[in-house]
Amino acid sequence: MAWHYWLLFAVSLGEVEAMMTLTIDAIFDGKTFQPTKPVALKPNKHVKLTILAEDVRTPLSFLDVALALNLDGSPDWSLNLDKYLYGEVEENGS
Repeated sequence: MAWHYWLLFAVSLGEVEAMMTLTIDAIFDGKTFQPTKPVALKPNKHVKLTILAEDVRTPLSFLDVALALNLDGSPDWSLNLDKYLYGEVEENGS
């Protein structure tokens, strides 16, 4: 499962205490946040981070969903689907 983070930077611009807010997408590798795109900041610039984590989940396949349903039924469903859906009797009389 991957975690993507939105980082909000508050950057002090020189002696004037003007603040700039910048939102970037980054991935946390366990030690550092790695931006997914280049960021227009000088190296070693001190920033204040606000972290909003979002859980990125891999979509389930059809088979994963079907297995998770824990359906209980006859093992011959695929062979006798019409019979189970419509109550039709097979031509050989069963």
